[in-house]
Amino acid sequence: MSGNGRLILTLLFALCVLDPACEAFTNLSKYNVGQGRRTAIKQQISYPRPARRNLFSRLKSSLPVAAPWAENIASSIAQVLPDPLAQDVACTMLGVVGAGAWLAIWSNLAKYGMIDPKVSRKIVHCGSGPLFLLTWPLFSSSHTAPLLASIVPTINALRLVSAGGGVGRTLSALGFTQAGEEEGRGESDGRRRRDSGLVTAISRSGRSEEVMQGPLIYTLVLLWGVVGGWQQAMSITAITQMAAGDGLADIVGRRWGVVKWPWSDSKSIAGSLGFVVGASVVMMAELLWFNAFGLLSFKGTEVYDKVILISLLCAAVELIPLDKVLPGRLGDDNVTVPAVAAVLALLLLR
Repeated sequence: MSGNGRLILTLLFALCVLDPACEAFTNLSKYNVGQGRRTAIKQQISYPRPARRNLFSRLKSSLPVAAPWAENIASSIAQVLPDPLAQDVACTMLGVVGAGAWLAIWSNLAKYGMIDPKVSRKIVHCGSGPLFLLTWPLFSSSHTAPLLASIVPTINALRLVSAGGGVGRTLSALGFTQAGEEEGRGESDGRRRRDSGLVTAISRSGRSEEVMQGPLIYTLVLLWGVVGGWQQAMSITAITQMAAGDGLADIVGRRWGVVKWPWSDSKSIAGSLGFVVGASVVMMAELLWFNAFGLLSFKGTEVYDKVILISLLCAAVELIPLDKVLPGRLGDDNVTVPAVAAVLALLLLR
């Protein structure tokens, strides 16, 4: 069994063991009302076990917001997987398999010369985050849902670290340590050769060190979105602006970016327009998707102007060469764009 397979099984086993223990602790805490009265209250009052809600039960409590088709999807999932933990495990596996399939498609196309590696890199960039977001509403409302969902970007991050040559090279590429003398070079070179398709698909130059910079930061932002803003507009905004906006800016700019901005030789007006249009469309689609499942509550007409404003401001941030001012990789577009997008979402999408 591969290292990733063992990691998945270990995490799933730990969650299956810890989940009932967390609920038992929750039940016991309800009796903590004083040493003298605890026994009498336990005899007179029975506290039912707090039920974790699966997707269908969550939608039933918010039917005025949830769309009928979303309710149908939820009821179908509930019939097949009535237990919330089983539902979350299945959604996690869907995310892992989906992410691997999406990357494999474009990796192989670039590896065999069927598509320009620069284009395949940005297609992976544009699709990975939004596709991962589509799975979030399918999870239950259990406290284990974000823990299981975080497995998906964690596995992808580990793959990138492995393809790039290990933790030491990763820290050096991110600017945390100085590049030192290579150790175990033969093993690292062999690993990079095995992952050459991955490196070709997601790096500009085809060098393995590059996957530990922008692509790894991208994956870490997805992990931050799960841990810090699970099923919230803040994370949706940050991920879609980084993925669709920055990705389409590069694709459109390479194809039609003849007219450059006066202060930048590498940024074009067409690329910035591609950023705004792509980010706005994908972000609005994701917000409506979450809204249909009852996770967000708003009307589409209430946020159209705010979505466009956020996209405009993030496109402006992408034009600023912050990588020449901020230390390390803090000026990378995969850091600055989602950071600004998250702040704007907190201010505008309340």
